[in-house]
Amino acid sequence: MTTPRYTYSIIIPHKNIPDLLQRCLDSIPRRADVQVIVVDDNSDPATVDFHKLQGLSKEGVTVILDKTGRGAGHARNVGLESAQGEWILFADADDFFAEGFLDVLDRYKDREEDVIYFTAESVDNETLQPIASRTIEATQMVRENNTNGLRYHHHVPWSKMVRASLIAENHLRFEEVEVSNDQRFSILIGLFAGEVLAADAPIYISTVRSGSLYHNTNIRREHIRFSVTLRSNRLLIDNCRPDWRLNVFQRASAARQHSIMTFLAWIFEAIRVEGARFVIKDLLLILRNKLK
Repeated sequence: MTTPRYTYSIIIPHKNIPDLLQRCLDSIPRRADVQVIVVDDNSDPATVDFHKLQGLSKEGVTVILDKTGRGAGHARNVGLESAQGEWILFADADDFFAEGFLDVLDRYKDREEDVIYFTAESVDNETLQPIASRTIEATQMVRENNTNGLRYHHHVPWSKMVRASLIAENHLRFEEVEVSNDQRFSILIGLFAGEVLAADAPIYISTVRSGSLYHNTNIRREHIRFSVTLRSNRLLIDNCRPDWRLNVFQRASAARQHSIMTFLAWIFEAIRVEGARFVIKDLLLILRNKLK
């Protein structure tokens, strides 16, 4: 691996939300050792004019216009090809970094661990008022120093910094699917990492936005999420980490709400991918919890 040119590379996939991207970019102080990579996922030219965005022409900022329209996972993979930092960080374009986050990163940049997990806070995208969201579980794992939980259940790519050599040497890439493209990537990082560290310091602000893929779902997208979970569970089984699987019956709740036949089809898919033993174990756990 070549000598890194930067201390940090921050990769930001983007599509059709230039105002929010500008907010994200504004939250990153410009420093000579920080590389910012924006990968545009075939935005509508009528919506996005990159000439109007501030800061994109500065040294250390790379904008890649990807016309394939293959989603955030592909955009992140494109960004990885251009990353030249010792540490890799990811951000969603509708989120932003906490004030002073680079000072926090600097305290850990010379550590020997392969992954540093930080905490994040959540706000409403419009009002910026604090709200509870999916960051709660990750924050709890950090504060409890639950490093195995962070390795195998911290599925979002943000609020962590990953040693670039870990990604390069193990050829790690995101799945190029519409949703949940980050789940297996995050688990693979946990599997391949040597030592990891939980650092109780907020570096990232996750926003809750009505127009995001996370909150606009349908049965097709839910099935993609379910299939990603099955592949992730299989990955954990094959690497002797079956206790960190996600329960397939809980993950199939969207199918049960849709129709019983859809639900059964998903469960048979789980049996095919993971094996009947693990699916039966999940069922027994659900029944045991209901009988309590």
